[in-house]
Amino acid sequence: MVAFVAQWLLTLAERPLWRWILRRKDGRFIMASVVVTGIDGLLNAAGLYPYVGSLTGSNLVAMIADVARVDPTIEKPAAFLIAGAVGLLVAALAEFYWELD
Repeated sequence: MVAFVAQWLLTLAERPLWRWILRRKDGRFIMASVVVTGIDGLLNAAGLYPYVGSLTGSNLVAMIADVARVDPTIEKPAAFLIAGAVGLLVAALAEFYWELD
């Protein structure tokens, strides 16, 4: 229940930004909406971060690393960036699809 309420509050805070990006009614660029979207992305990234490092043991990454002849390990800064990018994408897509007709 707490997670549901938290996500609902994040969505309300992010709504003006996404309406502005999609050129919808009541859309405006508000810096607080940008910050809240970043926080939402970081919360998503925190859930993804532990799993990004374990991708190195997957057959897919091993195959790609073997073909590309690179080391299949993912360093912590790279794992942070990957989790952050995917977390922000998840936050953005959820709001984007919410605003579609």
